[in-house]
Amino acid sequence: MRKLNLDQYKARILIVDDNKDNLIMLNTILSKTGYHIQTALDGKSAIEKILEIRFDLMLLDVMMPEMDGFSVLEVVREKFSMMELPIIMLTAVSDNPHIIKALSLGANDYVTKPYDFSVIRSRISTQISLKKTQEALKKSEERYALAAQATMDGLWDWEIEKNVIYYSPNWKKIIGYGEDELENTPEIWLDRLHPADRGTMTLAFEKMLSGKITRFEEEQRIIHRDGSYRWVITTGIAVPDETGEIIRLTGSMSDITDRRIYNAVTGLPNQVLLLDQIERLLRQFKNNPNQQAALIFIDLDRFKLINQALGIVVGDAVLAEIASRLNETIGPEDILAHFGRDEFLLLVPDFHHLKYITSLVMKIRKNIAAPISLPQLTEEIIVTSSIGVVIVDEKYESVQRTLQDAESAMQRAKSAGNNNFRFFCEDMYREVKERMNIETLLRKAIERDELILFYQPLVNVYNGRMFGVEVLVHWKNPENGLVPPGQLIPLAEDNGMIIPIGEWILEKACTQFKEWTSDGLDIQRLAVNLSPLQFNQEDLVKTLKRTLEKTGVDPRRLELEITESHAMTDPETSIRIMERLKELGVSLSIDDFGTGYSSLSMLKRFPLSTLKIDRSFIMDVPGDDDAVAIVRAIVAMAQSLKFDIIAEGVEDISQLEFLKNLGCEKYQGFLFSRSVPASQIPDMIIKSNREMARA
Repeated sequence: MRKLNLDQYKARILIVDDNKDNLIMLNTILSKTGYHIQTALDGKSAIEKILEIRFDLMLLDVMMPEMDGFSVLEVVREKFSMMELPIIMLTAVSDNPHIIKALSLGANDYVTKPYDFSVIRSRISTQISLKKTQEALKKSEERYALAAQATMDGLWDWEIEKNVIYYSPNWKKIIGYGEDELENTPEIWLDRLHPADRGTMTLAFEKMLSGKITRFEEEQRIIHRDGSYRWVITTGIAVPDETGEIIRLTGSMSDITDRRIYNAVTGLPNQVLLLDQIERLLRQFKNNPNQQAALIFIDLDRFKLINQALGIVVGDAVLAEIASRLNETIGPEDILAHFGRDEFLLLVPDFHHLKYITSLVMKIRKNIAAPISLPQLTEEIIVTSSIGVVIVDEKYESVQRTLQDAESAMQRAKSAGNNNFRFFCEDMYREVKERMNIETLLRKAIERDELILFYQPLVNVYNGRMFGVEVLVHWKNPENGLVPPGQLIPLAEDNGMIIPIGEWILEKACTQFKEWTSDGLDIQRLAVNLSPLQFNQEDLVKTLKRTLEKTGVDPRRLELEITESHAMTDPETSIRIMERLKELGVSLSIDDFGTGYSSLSMLKRFPLSTLKIDRSFIMDVPGDDDAVAIVRAIVAMAQSLKFDIIAEGVEDISQLEFLKNLGCEKYQGFLFSRSVPASQIPDMIIKSNREMARA
């Protein structure tokens, strides 16, 4: 079988001219260029040849006897498009009517006589290149269409300027329509999306058009012709023009309804079926106010540890076993669904006594906690659960509120310790609503300039000189007044705002510190706390370096504080991060020391400068023997490791004298001052320096 070598392929050109001299001349020149040439002396012969042989281009003389070039052009265009067979007209007449007629009949180009052969070669090359490009594009489109047809994916292509979307036959088929049905408008799509999904999809389109993202993938529900919703995954990419402006959005849509309805691991329905059932029940309750149901939210305690320690395969086996146990526990009318990775939802659609639900929950908790034996493990696994229950009646109007209340009860059970259950009550709802409101306000705190930095003095135990400050952030909550760090930081860590707030604190504090030192203020140290989330950020070092360069603060004067408990969560990772920070020249300290589980060997490996003794130990000295022994041991250890020591929470003279006798050189606390605004720091430093000078 003969193989086609594309690298050696030369274009075939048919030259049609009744003048033999012209034919010979064109044949000779173009053959030397590398083209395969055939000739025809009249239009009839030319038509016969193009029906027998595939040509890449035709040079066609206009003025020929019997059948002129225009007539030949008309016949050829009935059989071949401008892409399939480009035609360049050869004419001795250069007037506009002839040229216009040739182009209107389907000529690709024209060349006037006498010939400029460099022009002919250039125009032939251009037309053949265009033909190859168009053929390649057509083949690419055909391959893509065939691939999409084979996978049953639907294709969509949105021309932004025209505001027209092409929907492929498979796209329409997914929602139950034929190839020739539905208009090519965006509304045909967006209006069919579930109301809860429409906003997400619209936002994705807006981000694509604005250039914020270049691709997206969204799961959504779209209504089928039969009135049911189908679950689909829609993917899309943005297509810019040469200036970078987005001119098209294009992508695919895949039907994943079957995958969404049943979980592959447990075989249980996913949340879709159960939430639909709750919605039906809520409609029924309006006509039957005496009916009530129970929604039970089951969360497996610390399940992530099983995946981390034993692997996902074992985790899946445990989930399947628990699903089997739950199925054996529930009644025939109850609906059990797999909700998330390690959560289950159970709907009891009708019951008469609360005692039944309590008994059922206790049975569920007991059955889950029974030891699990797996063939791949030599030891049994014990899993516990946190369970929340909400009683659903006519007062509930939305599925979302029902689910939210069940989860709130589960979270309350989890906060009480593992292997607990709680029933939802209105106090929980008010608490959740209040917290959500506070979180919403907090998200706008930076842009509204509601955060304030206070500074607590760091003081020398022996001479009373103030040598530095620790930064503490407060929030001017427009509804609840000034929120202290102890309330603000946990809230910011829960909702993820701690990252932007932490970066704001770092830059603001460094800017203020640089202002003080530039004014000649004798202040040696700025201590800034890092939250665990900040400490684990991949770009922490980059952020810190940028801040130091921007503010001009000497890195040797900046001390970053990390809590002992977090540093010991993953000591090896903590050491790597600390070493990278240390390379920038900053100092590092362990905050709240004594509350974690540091070992002497690990502390020696930490590249630290300072240990800060937790206030919980200082508050009981010198009157409590246990506290005295602990503080004495911490100071001795820090001194042996050549760390600076700062005692936190010093409030009276007896504590200060105890620390002085022990050799702890530095402290902070209300004895010297509470945390104060930046405006008060210069006077405090000047005052402490004067008093030291007098002493």
